[in-house]
Amino acid sequence: MNMIMGTMVKPQLRPIQIGGQFKTLEVTAEAGAVMPPHHCTSEAVVVVLEGEATLVMEEGGTPLVAGTSFLIPAGKTHTLNVARTFKATVIMGSNATLEFEGGK
Repeated sequence: MNMIMGTMVKPQLRPIQIGGQFKTLEVTAEAGAVMPPHHCTSEAVVVVLEGEATLVMEEGGTPLVAGTSFLIPAGKTHTLNVARTFKATVIMGSNATLEFEGGK
């Protein structure tokens, strides 16, 4: 796990565009970053542009590599463990929010 001064390094989320039905976010992270458990209030599609990570849900881990995409069901808690510098676009409902466990 990537740590800076005792703090877990998390992937960065940046809004790209918000439309009438959908919005897009950019997710970037360095190797070793971990996104804490969270869920999206709508379905979300992750389109991987660079790098490698594992999306972990209750059922197990799914590798995410450049050139792949993955549909995450609404309300499904998951984490992201980054193996190599990672960049992805996430597409979700325009009113959707990410809800982190513990309010983080």
